[in-house]
Amino acid sequence: MNFVVITLDTLRYDFVGANGNDWIRTPNLDRFARQAVCFDRAYAGSFPTVPYRTDVFTGRFGRPFHPWAPLAWEAVTLPELMRNAGFVTMLVHDTPHLVNYGFGFDRPFHGWEMIRGQEVDRYRTDKVTRKDLKFDPDKMRFADTFGAQSVRNFFDFAAEEYHCTPRLFQTAARWLERNREHERFFLWIDSFSPHEPWDPPQHYVDLYDPGYEGEVLTFPRYGSVAHLPEHEVRHMRALYAGLVTMTDRWVGYFLDHMDLLGLAEDTVVIIDSDHGTYAGDRLMAGKEAPHYQEICHTVHMMRLPGKEAARTEAIWQPADLMPTVLELAGVDLPADLGVQGVSAAPLLRGEPAPARDIAVTAGAIVQPQPGAGHAAITARDWAFFDYPDPARRQLFDLRNDPGQERNVIDDHRAVAADLHDAFIEFLTKHEANPHLIAYWKGDAAALEAAIAAADTPAYAAFRGGQQRGLGLTPRSFVRSPEFGQGKP
Repeated sequence: MNFVVITLDTLRYDFVGANGNDWIRTPNLDRFARQAVCFDRAYAGSFPTVPYRTDVFTGRFGRPFHPWAPLAWEAVTLPELMRNAGFVTMLVHDTPHLVNYGFGFDRPFHGWEMIRGQEVDRYRTDKVTRKDLKFDPDKMRFADTFGAQSVRNFFDFAAEEYHCTPRLFQTAARWLERNREHERFFLWIDSFSPHEPWDPPQHYVDLYDPGYEGEVLTFPRYGSVAHLPEHEVRHMRALYAGLVTMTDRWVGYFLDHMDLLGLAEDTVVIIDSDHGTYAGDRLMAGKEAPHYQEICHTVHMMRLPGKEAARTEAIWQPADLMPTVLELAGVDLPADLGVQGVSAAPLLRGEPAPARDIAVTAGAIVQPQPGAGHAAITARDWAFFDYPDPARRQLFDLRNDPGQERNVIDDHRAVAADLHDAFIEFLTKHEANPHLIAYWKGDAAALEAAIAAADTPAYAAFRGGQQRGLGLTPRSFVRSPEFGQGKP
């Protein structure tokens, strides 16, 4: 049995036709959903891009969530265990963060190939000026760093074939042709699309906003877009939809190639996403907190040879991928790894399986800081925004208000208290530092006592490791020449 994992960065659950969307064209993902087990309650864990991949590679949420940090040298990973079990392992990706600045996510594989040119990738130094930009750079995210770099990488992509997504899936298809004779393989395809920059070829954009005239906001600043004209926000949403459709087309190309090579009948194929995005929803762009369902609800589908298609309400989180794949592959999971994920293999076999009561989505929570801290907790019927400050907490009834428009915490204080307690239990179970637990409990005495003990070697190591992990901020990326410095 072979395994293929296709990760689509920033693909929203509700932007797929099979999940109820009636205006975006995703025929290939829809076809795959009709062949697969679809997890309709899949949610992001560690957030966003790099922390998510640490979750799926290691089967762990972290302590309690992974920071934006390189893959730990000592980490035992899913591709490494598959490799040691006799699978030929390969990474094909255009997500630059996997290897940029030595992040090391290529290390566990026998081989890897990167398609150059996405976002922060220092692919080109060609001279570009503001006239090469389709919108006011003051509206651009990180214009002085990788915003400008993305313009430089893409500005002369005249045809679809030059874009990274077609090249990525064509490269993966060629790898299948050359490697299909291996007894077993494990192929990880990591697609940065439909992450911004939202710059698909015009024929995709015309599907959703034909005849548009105005600024083309391909790389918007994260946060509120309430100050932008309505037509710009509408077109920004169309750009994202167009990139979703282009990504769908090339996922279909790859799946068709698998069929052509006769591999589909002996290969488990998994398609998932790491998180969603705001694309004008709530007059927001990007991935800012709070994490509504547009952000934390993700795609997760698994096609298994001989397994009938189905949809499940079982809650899924990224850390569950590692133990699930290993069990399906018949590879032993070392008992000393401290894996926090839950295998869904029994569920896929129709057997009783451990069930999650909640899903938790959050960025790395390093240490108590006044006013800081947000976690999105999703239960079967409820979505809860937790904060250390009780006054900021919000509760939504997903049964009657799936769009999360009405905060009903005043009417359901007991539900909110139970979900907050469940989050505290999650922190404790996932090895959170005592400082953090005391902070979220609002226990001032316990927090003061924990701080008084903060000079212990264990805490010093914790702080040092976390601070190193968070040290690579966007401002520390290499500045892009000319354009980023505001020259004409």
